[in-house]
Amino acid sequence: MNKKIMAVLTSAVLAAGMLAGCGSKTPTTPTTTAAPSATAAPTKAEEKLKVTYIVGGNLGDKSFNDSAWTGLQKAQADLGVEIKALELGGDPSKQEPAIMDVSEDGTDIIMVASGGLTEAVAKLAPDYPDVKYVVFDVGPTYEITSDNVYGISFKQNEADFLAGAVGAKLSKSGVLGFVGGQENPIINDFLVGYIDGAKQANPDVKIAVSFVGNWTDSAKGKEMSFAQVLLGADVLHGVAGGAGLGVIEAAAEKKLWALGVDSDQTVLFKDSDPAKANAIVTSALKNVGDTLYNVLKANKDGKVNWGKRESLGIKEGAVGLARNDNYKKNVPAEVQKWIDELEEKVKNGAYVVPSAFTMTNDEFVNLKNSVKP
Repeated sequence: MNKKIMAVLTSAVLAAGMLAGCGSKTPTTPTTTAAPSATAAPTKAEEKLKVTYIVGGNLGDKSFNDSAWTGLQKAQADLGVEIKALELGGDPSKQEPAIMDVSEDGTDIIMVASGGLTEAVAKLAPDYPDVKYVVFDVGPTYEITSDNVYGISFKQNEADFLAGAVGAKLSKSGVLGFVGGQENPIINDFLVGYIDGAKQANPDVKIAVSFVGNWTDSAKGKEMSFAQVLLGADVLHGVAGGAGLGVIEAAAEKKLWALGVDSDQTVLFKDSDPAKANAIVTSALKNVGDTLYNVLKANKDGKVNWGKRESLGIKEGAVGLARNDNYKKNVPAEVQKWIDELEEKVKNGAYVVPSAFTMTNDEFVNLKNSVKP
């Protein structure tokens, strides 16, 4: 049965340094981004593996989405795969049609992140047994029901545990900020780790928590950060995709520390906006790009556990903390040593970071309220 739904796609070549900035206009139709070829054209005896990354929002967030795309670009260069990105601009109504359309266009592997796209994969994957699907950044309760789907859960609570510990050590006021995108289990898991890490440094720490309600409104993210500063926050943290860029902007303007997320945002801003780069003392890393690269490498070697979901954390090198020059310069040596020790305890299992996924809603709300300024 032909399930293909026609869509108007706009092709564009994504060159380095031309990623769309935060606050760019949401496209009215999905946008396809094809990466420039990094290898010689295949012979008739060869056929490149075709990989499509369906982005729920847009590239250019200098965070999660861009990290994933960077990993795929590396796979193109090293492994000879053919890649493209389809950007849905944050429109949920395009999710199922996009999955169906790409499933019928000759793509071998489709990659999608948490949210409605992973739900669409769960629904549609059985109809396309010859296509493989990688669903990443799903929660530990996400069930894989098809043999052509591979799932990845990140232990983001472990990454933000380290970020919270650094933030509380650097804070002079004892108040931190946290701006989330949409309140959901994964973002709540970040927050639980953030609170626990901060309490390791300062048992009396306070944390102002706000949610933008989306992943793109950087102006609102900035406004919320300013409101948190009025509550005493002197270290700001955004876990909000493109909306989180406003948190970094607020920190730069107020000359406060920001904690980045997903990618090493200090490095990402180093050339384009040094003021923002200098404001980001470290980032809670979710190594999405490296993880997706490793999946494609494992697929080439026939070692992907299709039909399974795996949870990856500090121990597996999938999450962690950015220890760049800014971190080394501005975090006292004794604090760096203490952070290393904390990380090692998590890595070897001596300390288990609490998770929102093992809490009741009442327990989560009580935890959040316990640190309210």
